[in-house]
Amino acid sequence: MTGEPRSATVTAVEESRLLEVAKPVFAGLLQDRPSLVEELGRTLCERVGGRLRAAAGAPAQTPETPALLGRIRSFFDM
Repeated sequence: MTGEPRSATVTAVEESRLLEVAKPVFAGLLQDRPSLVEELGRTLCERVGGRLRAAAGAPAQTPETPALLGRIRSFFDM
């Protein structure tokens, strides 16, 4: 979402079909629905914050939503 290396791994627990959405296609979706950037940014911040808290075993600072939104917008040339 930001062009940075991924920070998570997902393992399917059952047979799955996956769909890869190319960057230009996803960028088009974001252009058509700009509010999606904010929705995705908030969700990503919550998940990253939860992972950080779990790894630290204590409260960890949640990444700032505005900073993440800026990186997402920059990556998708918005």
